[in-house]
Amino acid sequence: MKVTYLAAIMLALAGRSAVAETSVETHYSTTFKQCMSDVEHGSDDTASILACQDAEIAVQEGRINQAYIMIMTRLPSPQKTQLRREERGWIVRRNAKCGSMASQYAGGSLEGQVWRSCYLDETVKRRIYLERY
Repeated sequence: MKVTYLAAIMLALAGRSAVAETSVETHYSTTFKQCMSDVEHGSDDTASILACQDAEIAVQEGRINQAYIMIMTRLPSPQKTQLRREERGWIVRRNAKCGSMASQYAGGSLEGQVWRSCYLDETVKRRIYLERY
């Protein structure tokens, strides 16, 4: 219950609509969903939440890298250059956005959770974009 409440707070703090959050959540791995459920029904400590998020970040980074590679293999050279430039810009924007959101909780236990939540959601959204490219 606490994790669900925390997720609701983070959702509100991030200024995202419930509809947008739901669509992103459908792209989380089953392992992550189970991990967060276990935390919710177990210790519910910050370290456990961060561990779940870190593992999911690795999964989502693998997925976005796979999508990127698939696109790059089929694009002509000029478009590859453009996509590479877009991706670098997106990484800078994602990191700045998530850093800004997390900085509101600097020094608190929510700082890392907010950063990771933002990072995950932005990575999933970009992967969806790339898969439709």
